[in-house]
Order: sequence, then structure tokens, then C-alpha cells
Amino acid sequence: MEATARLFPAKSGLLIKAFNHTAKPDSAPGQAKTGFIKEWVISGFVRDEALEYLNALNSREGISSHFSEIAKVTGNLAYDPAPNTRTLVINVKTQENPVFRQMPMEDIIDSDESTYPFSFNLVITQRFEATDTLAIPASKAP
Repeated sequence: MEATARLFPAKSGLLIKAFNHTAKPDSAPGQAKTGFIKEWVISGFVRDEALEYLNALNSREGISSHFSEIAKVTGNLAYDPAPNTRTLVINVKTQENPVFRQMPMEDIIDSDESTYPFSFNLVITQRFEATDTLAIPASKAP
């Protein structure tokens, strides 16, 4: 949750509506360890002032910088994008919000979806190879 909170800070012009995080094995036959894939799928709404931020995240450098910061702040090495046994990919799509209504600034409520001119869908995929230090030891079923 720390990563999500830092990715979408309060009063940033972003409203999160849905969040899903999954992790699944990425096994290769004959390996002593099993790699894995983590995926975050986040959707919501965005105001004009936050579009530049989403665009900056939507690059290998942008998302890697964010993950490096999380690793440093939390001490959780799973967020460290530096090892060459890991890949980190982000894909951000934005589109016009069909329910958007223009209104005076003083009437805007952060939780009101109709006050955001755009919606977004963001997918982050992090892959750990079987040779990564965090790979899971493989064992045969009994």
C-alpha cells in the first residue's frame, strides 16, 4: 500500500476508483528457483494538472525512479529496479471522461468523478527471473 500511496499522493489531481494487485509464478523447467510476475492494475480519474505526472510515470525511467524511491524509503528490496534479473514495464492510457462537467473551483469535490476531465487505466508489470535473489526455491510435488 505504501507504493500506491506514494504513487498517488493526496490532493494530486488523481482519483483512484479501482486497484488490483496480483503475483503469479513464472516457472521455467529445470530451474532450481521459480521467478514470478507482479502486476498492478489501477484505474481512476485525472485532472489536467496531473496529466504531466502520469506521462512522466509512463516510461521505464519514470516508473523505475518511483520504485527506487519506494525501495529506499521502505527498505523493501522487492521494489529495487536495479538488478538486471528484473524488468519493470508501465502502460498508462488516458481518455476523456464522458460524465465530466465544468464547474467553478469552489464547487469541486475531490470524490466527484464528474469533476475530472479524463479517466485513466494504469498497468505496472514487474518480472523477477528465476536467477533473481528473490526468486522462490522450486520443489517437486510430493
